[in-house]
Amino acid sequence: MHLCETTLKGVSLLRSKSSTREERTYTIYLVGSANTGKSATFHRLTGAKAVVSNFPGTTVKFDEGTKKFDGKKLKISDTPGIYSLAGTSEEEKVTLRAIIEQRPDVIINIADSTRLEKCLPLFFQVTDFGVPTLIALNMADEAKGLKLDINTKRLSESLRVPVVPTVAVTGEGFNELLKTAFKEIPKKEIPSHPIRYDEETEAEIRKITKLLREKRVRTSIPLRTLAVWLLEGNEVIEKIVSKGILNQVKKSRQKLRDKFNEATDVHIEKRRYEVSERILSETVSAPRIRKTGWKHRLAGVTTHGKLSIPILVITMIALMLFFINVGAFFEKTIFRVGAEHISGVLSPAISGAIPGPLGGSLALGITRGLTAFLAIVIPYVLVFFILLALLEDTGYLARIAVLLDGALSKIGLYGKSIVPFMVGAGCNVTGVLGTRIIEEKKARVITAALVCLAIPCCGRIVVIFGFVSVFAGAMYVLAAILISVLMLVVMAKILTRVVPGEKVGLVIEVPKYRWPRVRNVLMKTYINILEFISIALPVMLVASITLAIAQTCGVVDALSGALAPFTMGWLGLPAIAIIPLIYCFFRREAGVAMFPVVAGGMVGVSAVMAPHQVLMFALLTSVPCISTVVALRQEFGVKFAFKVLLLTAFVWYLTVGLINQVITLIA
Repeated sequence: MHLCETTLKGVSLLRSKSSTREERTYTIYLVGSANTGKSATFHRLTGAKAVVSNFPGTTVKFDEGTKKFDGKKLKISDTPGIYSLAGTSEEEKVTLRAIIEQRPDVIINIADSTRLEKCLPLFFQVTDFGVPTLIALNMADEAKGLKLDINTKRLSESLRVPVVPTVAVTGEGFNELLKTAFKEIPKKEIPSHPIRYDEETEAEIRKITKLLREKRVRTSIPLRTLAVWLLEGNEVIEKIVSKGILNQVKKSRQKLRDKFNEATDVHIEKRRYEVSERILSETVSAPRIRKTGWKHRLAGVTTHGKLSIPILVITMIALMLFFINVGAFFEKTIFRVGAEHISGVLSPAISGAIPGPLGGSLALGITRGLTAFLAIVIPYVLVFFILLALLEDTGYLARIAVLLDGALSKIGLYGKSIVPFMVGAGCNVTGVLGTRIIEEKKARVITAALVCLAIPCCGRIVVIFGFVSVFAGAMYVLAAILISVLMLVVMAKILTRVVPGEKVGLVIEVPKYRWPRVRNVLMKTYINILEFISIALPVMLVASITLAIAQTCGVVDALSGALAPFTMGWLGLPAIAIIPLIYCFFRREAGVAMFPVVAGGMVGVSAVMAPHQVLMFALLTSVPCISTVVALRQEFGVKFAFKVLLLTAFVWYLTVGLINQVITLIA
C-alpha cells in the first residue's frame, strides 16, 4: 500500500519509535491549565535540574527535566499552561504540535481537584491523541478541606483512564502517579473516547474520516480525531491536509452551522462541557458551604471592594520602594566589596600573567564586568524573582492584572504590564524578565519595548535625581520625569498600532488566595537565576573587555572626535559628552561618574554644560544598557534585542535633537 507521508514544517507527523531498547528514555508530557499546579508538579518530579528551551521555530518555552524512577530513565516536559487545544494561541499551537510530532510515551493531565469542571474539557481533547493518558487530581488536600467527595474509582471508569490524587507542594501521591504512568505505557489500544456527538455531527465526522482514509492521510493521531479538529477549524491541523479535503470540511462546517445556528467549534466544545458536567454530577459531591473564610473575604475586598484600588496602590508602592531600596543597598555594598576584593585579587593575577597594556585592559574589563554583573544579579534579579514568586503563589498577581486592565487598555496595554513597569523601576533587566507573566505575544513585546524606552531604572534615577538636580535644578528633574511619562504614553499608542497581532481582551483565571510555600518560592528563584547567569554573564564579560581594550587603544577618543559634528550640531552637547554616553551603555551610573572626569572636575561640568544640556544628556541615558540588551536577547532573540536597541536610540536621539533645535531657534 502506498503511504502518503504528511509533514508539518519539515517534521514528520508519522509516529516513529526507536527500535533500540537499550537505555531507553521514557517521555512524559505534563499538560494542563494555568493555576492547576502543573509547574509545581514538574519541579517536584525533576527537582532543580531543568532545562528551559524554546520549541523549534517559536518563542514558547518548554521546561524539560530528567528523573530516575524504579531503574528507568524519564524525560519530563512541562508544556505551557493552556485551556484548550483549539490552536488559537501560540501556546496551544505549540503544545498541539509537540504532542503530534514528538509523540510522548504517556501524557499526565494535571487537573485542579477543586475546579474539575474547568479541567475536563481539555482532558477530552488530550485523550483524542490516542496517547496513553492519566489524570493527576492535584490539590487533593484543598478538595478535602472544602469537603469535596470525589469518587476517584467511578471517575476513572467514566473517563476510561487512571485517576490519581496528588498534592504537588508536598509530593503526596507522586510515586503512585509514576507507577500508574508506567502501567499505561505498554498499552497498545487506547480505550474508546467517552464523548459522542449528536447524530448530525457524527454523520459529518464519519464522512470526513472516510475521506481522510480514502486520501491515505496517515498521521500519528486517529483519523476520527483529525476529522473533529478539522470541523473545529484547528489551524495546526488544517495545514496537514490538501485543499480538496479542506473544501469538503468547509461544506460540513456550513451544514452544521445552518443546522444548529452556531459556529461548529462552539457546538463541539459545548458538548464537551455537557459530558463533563454529567460525569462530575455522578462522581463528585459537594456540600453547601458558606464561603465565609478569611481568604474568601480578602478576595472580595482586594478584587471587587471599594478598597481594592487603594490596597493595590499601597501594595505596589511598598513593593517598589522595597525593591529599589534593597537593590540600591546591596548594589553599593557589592560594588564596594567588588572593588576591594575582586579587583584586588584578579587584577594583579591577570596583569602578571599577561604583561603590558593588553593585560591591564583584560584585568580592567574582567573585574569591572564581574563586579557590575554581581551588582545586578544579587540586588535586583534575585529580589525580583523572589517577589514575583510570592505574588504568583499567593494569587495576588492575577488580581493586579484585573484591577489595572481597564486603565492600561486605554493606551493599548494590559493589566499585567504594571508588574514589569514596577520592577523595571529598579532594574530594566528585571522589567524585561518580568514580561514572562504576559501570555499574549503582542502585549508582551510592547511591554518589553516600553520598559526599555521609558521606565527609569535605578541607574537613570541616579542620573535624574543626582546629576540633573545638582547641575540643573529641581525644575529640570520634573521636566525629565514628565518627558519620560509622555514618551511612555505616546510610544504605547504608536506600538499598539504598528506591532502585528490583534489586541485580545484580558482573559485570566483568578486563583484562590494561598499561603506561599517556601520550597516553591526558592525553587522558582533558583531556576530563574541560574538561567539568567548562564546567558548573561558571558555576554557582559565580553562587552566589558571589549570596552576596556577600545579605551586603551584610543578608539573611544577617536570615536568622540569623529562624532563631534553630530554631538555638537544635532544634540547641542559638548563633544566630550559622547564618552560618558558610551560608558552609559555599560552602566548608566558609570557614564555619569565619567562626566566630571572628562570635564575636568565638578566645576568643569557647569562650565561646559548649560542646565538644558544637562537635561538632554540625562534623557539620552534612556538607551538600554548592555545588561538589558542581554535580557532582551534571552527572552525574545537577537533580532528583537537589536530592534529595541535601535528603536530606543533613534527615538531618544531624535527627541533630544528636536528639543535642541527648538531651543536654538528660540534663543
